[in-house]
Amino acid sequence: MKKRAIGWVAIVSAMVVWVGCSGGSSSSKKPSAPTTPTIQSITPVTGFGGVFATIIGTNFEAGATVLIGPSAASPITLISVTEISLTIPPGSPGPADVVVTNPGGLSATLPGGFTYYPPSGGTFSAVPVLIGLNFPVSMAFAPDWATTDRIFFTERATGSVRIIQGGALLPQPFVTVTVQSTPGNERGLLGITFDPDYSSNSYVYIFYDLPGGSVTQRVERWEDVGNTGMNPFTLIDNLPSNAWNHNGGNLAFGPDGMLYVTLGEDAVPSQSSSFTVYPGKMLRMDRDGNPLTDNPWYDAAMPGSPQNHFFAMGLRNSFDMAFHPLTGELYASENGPGVNDELNVIRSGDHYGWDGARQSGPRSTPGFVDPVDWWPSTVAVTGVAFNVGYRYPESFVGDIFVGAWNNSVVYRTDLAPPNYTYDRSNRVSMITVPGGGITDVVAGPDGFLYVSTSSAIYRIEYN
Repeated sequence: MKKRAIGWVAIVSAMVVWVGCSGGSSSSKKPSAPTTPTIQSITPVTGFGGVFATIIGTNFEAGATVLIGPSAASPITLISVTEISLTIPPGSPGPADVVVTNPGGLSATLPGGFTYYPPSGGTFSAVPVLIGLNFPVSMAFAPDWATTDRIFFTERATGSVRIIQGGALLPQPFVTVTVQSTPGNERGLLGITFDPDYSSNSYVYIFYDLPGGSVTQRVERWEDVGNTGMNPFTLIDNLPSNAWNHNGGNLAFGPDGMLYVTLGEDAVPSQSSSFTVYPGKMLRMDRDGNPLTDNPWYDAAMPGSPQNHFFAMGLRNSFDMAFHPLTGELYASENGPGVNDELNVIRSGDHYGWDGARQSGPRSTPGFVDPVDWWPSTVAVTGVAFNVGYRYPESFVGDIFVGAWNNSVVYRTDLAPPNYTYDRSNRVSMITVPGGGITDVVAGPDGFLYVSTSSAIYRIEYN
């Protein structure tokens, strides 16, 4: 009986299987399971509304929808299961996610896959960030700006580093140092920059003139502890500053992670060519102030010699410098002696032509490097910055912007990809900023350019 029962069960099971098989043709009519698409790329990746684009991926289905940011593309064309064509819908400047959704509801996202740029033909405006300030000289956005919304700037005459947070000036300075500064001169608290490894060390660097019978200059490092500078450390000290002008004082970290410092020639032109004194040079050092062994005139047999810090020479008074974010080239502004203000590309070991002959502008003299641009009528060029944001037309990406003290103009020069070579014939006057002469121009992490004057900070907007 036991064996017979097992046999009967086997027979019944076989019948069930047979019945299931007989329904095979009906199972093929059941709707297929939803498929999940993938997105590999969108071309082009930048532009503005109305641009024709192609999305490449997998498992695209008829009836799929496409979102570029919050905007739906319509109509779209399914070329194949791996390709969709569409026209980019209008959108606000900035990165936008690309989302493809199949009719079954499954979707794929390419985060920030398309970046909107405003069309050309708009107008520029200087929108006040804060006015009524006490002579801001240099600005620097905190590396954690995305979460703290902080802009640091130096007050030349007071010796205070101030912080703008959330559009308001914090009542307490980040730090205040005692400086040599009198009305009408260029001495005081000048440059400021953040360490490339700020997220781990919180270092902030400043440059200032110290008071005394013989005025000197110092590069100093502070730790940012809750908006207060702590634990000062001197990188380099006793830099001579006998004149009230030509003090240099700008700071910037290069792509190599090293600190670069501009020094004016202290109103003595011949010092720019001397290997025994600091003035009139561009210095390069590590974050503790030590000279680099690959500096062009480094000599291990001469420890303590000024030339060990030199990166370039022959400078009169570079008010500002900035590294091109796409090429790494170092540009520095340079004021002339009443004629031929300059813009130079600074390279290791070069001499930029300022010496006892007191000639600025192109000289075409062997051993000297001519500027890439010059202003025959003195405008007193100061701030230098580059645009890599999306707040201006796409053609502005990689362009250089230079501010001027005498006429409050921001100049723009188109640097065309892929090499971004400077051509002075491409320079135009972009905007005149109110509120006095321009002291600095900085590219903000939000994509806008920011300009400081003798009494205010402005954001340059484009509409």
